[in-house]
Amino acid sequence: MDKKYYSINIGSNNNANNNSNNESSIKIGSENKIDKSVVGNNNEVSFTNNENTIHYYGTRKNNFLHKMISELLIGYFGKTKVRNMGIGSVIAGTILTLSSGSNINLYFFFYFGVLLIFIGCLFIYALFHSNTTTCKKCNKEFAYYEYKNPDIQEIKESKRTIETTTTYLKCKYCGYEDNITKTEVYLR
Repeated sequence: MDKKYYSINIGSNNNANNNSNNESSIKIGSENKIDKSVVGNNNEVSFTNNENTIHYYGTRKNNFLHKMISELLIGYFGKTKVRNMGIGSVIAGTILTLSSGSNINLYFFFYFGVLLIFIGCLFIYALFHSNTTTCKKCNKEFAYYEYKNPDIQEIKESKRTIETTTTYLKCKYCGYEDNITKTEVYLR
């Protein structure tokens, strides 16, 4: 029985004149199925046959808009008011949306309720973003930034895929390095 091998090319060739080797390839046996594409520049993939594991580096997220909105809301209102307005908006929006029912004259309340829910979620997200980017060492808000690409590991099993992502953060004030590890399970 001949073994079949598949080749996966990873990397980007954005510049056609660039003759450097931006692409990597690995051979993977036919019994292993990889159903996700790897996104990012110059990714290195390591593959372990016996564990059915893929390891690669993802791309950093651009959180400019989230950071700007969060800093604006927290700086202007403060954390307590942002939390109270966020929760209050979600509750008021839910009440307005549910009370509008099917009455045609109350569509205004329905759309206004949906708008309030959206604004409340925005305020709650700003608070969440503030808490997750506060440095554990110097306690300054909005201090963390991603200083290198996230580390992603996928473990393929027969009925599920376990994806573990480690994001590397660094404080822009004191230089403290931290990481956040998130595990997600995808059922097939």
